[in-house]
Amino acid sequence: MIMEKRLDYCGICGSDVKELLTFPEFPFAGRFMKKVCEQPEYIADLSLGICNRCNHVQLITIVEPDFLYTKGYTYRTSKNFLTDSNQKVFLEFIKELYTEKSPTVLDIGCNDLSLLSVMGDYAGYRIGVDPIQSDFIDNHNKIEVHGNFIEEINWSAFQTKPNLIISRHNIEHILDTSKFLNILWNKAEKTTLLVFEFPDAEAMINNLRYDQIFHQHIHYFTRDSFTQLINLHGFEVVASKYNTKMWGGSWIIAFRKGNETLSQNKLNDKLIVNNYEQFKSKNVIIDEHLIKYSDVYGYGAGQMTPVFAYHLPSKLSTIKIIIDDDHEKDGKYFDYINAKIVHSSQIDLSSSTVFITSVDAAATIINNIVARKIILPNILLTI
Repeated sequence: MIMEKRLDYCGICGSDVKELLTFPEFPFAGRFMKKVCEQPEYIADLSLGICNRCNHVQLITIVEPDFLYTKGYTYRTSKNFLTDSNQKVFLEFIKELYTEKSPTVLDIGCNDLSLLSVMGDYAGYRIGVDPIQSDFIDNHNKIEVHGNFIEEINWSAFQTKPNLIISRHNIEHILDTSKFLNILWNKAEKTTLLVFEFPDAEAMINNLRYDQIFHQHIHYFTRDSFTQLINLHGFEVVASKYNTKMWGGSWIIAFRKGNETLSQNKLNDKLIVNNYEQFKSKNVIIDEHLIKYSDVYGYGAGQMTPVFAYHLPSKLSTIKIIIDDDHEKDGKYFDYINAKIVHSSQIDLSSSTVFITSVDAAATIINNIVARKIILPNILLTI
């Protein structure tokens, strides 16, 4: 049984949250199965709300983190086709700000150590924290890893104290942001630099990307709402950079202890609801276009493909095969979609029609395949 609870108070200011959108029996991202499922196993209701006071946007229905990030959680940073270029943007931003040599770096939500691995020459010592990992210390390579949530970590166990704390695409996953930031404030020195990256909710709403709302992302920050959050916990923004290549837009924010105030979040309930109606209308048109074709292959078995399917009237039921370049997915199925995943080396697409089923990977897929027709869902273009 999938355990859920309600988060009826704002993750930033603690005020009441008003429910805006509800998605019953919503699929989990990144769940793969060895055989086709007649009935989805990993589904749970999902509701989106907005704070009545500060306009922060967040989920109201929350799945227990232990379920989300332990057994069956398949996302690995190194598998993302945009990892190298986005980590480069992130590291260049850090190096411009943090000029001290050989910092001790703490990566919160280090996933598969992808980012820490490329920081080997820059950092004097590296610490990773993530519940998907196992504990280890490698003194020779100057790295230690703790397999737990940061809220459960005893910082005295670290071999050395971090003076640079980083976290890419992690803060939006954290249920109790106040507890999290209080821990950071208590452990950070005045000179400690913190650098976080998170998806831009303003871009998500304005670009009609409601298919980027899912169980793992509890909070949907804008630059303003994130700044409000850290201000309330004794931090101030030092610098920021906008990364256009991740999630359709993400903010990289550097901050440290200090005082600052900022105006209220620009998102509002009317905008969110009205744009969602446009999103639904667009998906009806996409679906009507898709079902005109027979023998269509999907391309891209991304972690968000089930979420994309959920918002289509057909749920991608007309597609029998989804092609992907990852050998580990070959022969598997999504929990929510009946189509079989087949490795790209097994199918000749030169005379076939392809429907892109991993929206954020569309540009990469187009550049790497040759097909008779390619249907791009987000802009409804056939090439």
